[in-house]
Amino acid sequence: MRLGEMNAPPILFESLYPRGLDLLTFSQPNANLQEHYVLFEYLRKQLPLRLLILSIVFDDLREDGLRDEVAALTRDEQTSMALSATDIGRRLLVISRFVAKDQDTAGIAQTIQERAELTLNGWLEEQNSLWKVRPMVRGKVFYGLYVARNALFGIKATSKRKIIQGRYNDNLAALAAILNAARREGIEVVLYIAPLRGGMEIPYDSGEYARFKSDIQRLARLHNARYANLEALVPNELWDSGTESGANEVPDADFMHFQAGGHKVLAAKLEQLVTDSLANLDIRP
Repeated sequence: MRLGEMNAPPILFESLYPRGLDLLTFSQPNANLQEHYVLFEYLRKQLPLRLLILSIVFDDLREDGLRDEVAALTRDEQTSMALSATDIGRRLLVISRFVAKDQDTAGIAQTIQERAELTLNGWLEEQNSLWKVRPMVRGKVFYGLYVARNALFGIKATSKRKIIQGRYNDNLAALAAILNAARREGIEVVLYIAPLRGGMEIPYDSGEYARFKSDIQRLARLHNARYANLEALVPNELWDSGTESGANEVPDADFMHFQAGGHKVLAAKLEQLVTDSLANLDIRP
């Protein structure tokens, strides 16, 4: 990113806002569809949602579980009630009980010791500024371990990522729950396959990736969501030239990040999809 450049969400926000539409973006790294489901059920109780834009990435269906800030949303009574209406929602409610309110107390969740340590941590944060930056330090350590693991096992951007069937099934169930709830509440959905770099072999099994796209399209059709496959939308010359880990990556092998020009292309396409979807709701921006 260079000075003055924007990615797709703020570009789309600026194009929609003059029409009386307020785009709110929630972006969490590698968020799986189970987390999206919890977040959606929470937000639709808090905001007058009219339309949901949801980007679908194959890698995210390989992720599982709830991070602590998402699990915390299940403690909201209305969110908990909404989740309890589905099998996958009830499973997520069970999982959330074992997610600590604080990462430092992950091994002692729901115990007297946890409550005592949370109180002590709160006091230490008030007394010592260094204590507040523990999450940042932890993140840097984990990132370092992640890079070291990739170097040790030769994992690169071009390495094939396979379906993890159990996680895949749970994420599809969460997506079906989102789409069903949205349709019931009269919320339009724009569901799109995220752009993927072309011009080289993709980092997925071609048969599994084709199945993934077919499953997403099937769910969209079943729940009357607007589906768009945007994997070929961004031209190859607008993609990033490499990933952060540098020497451990093959040059020109970043399949996830494109340049500012690519974000403009994506924002323009999403604007079109949003406009078409709002026409179904008889909303005139």
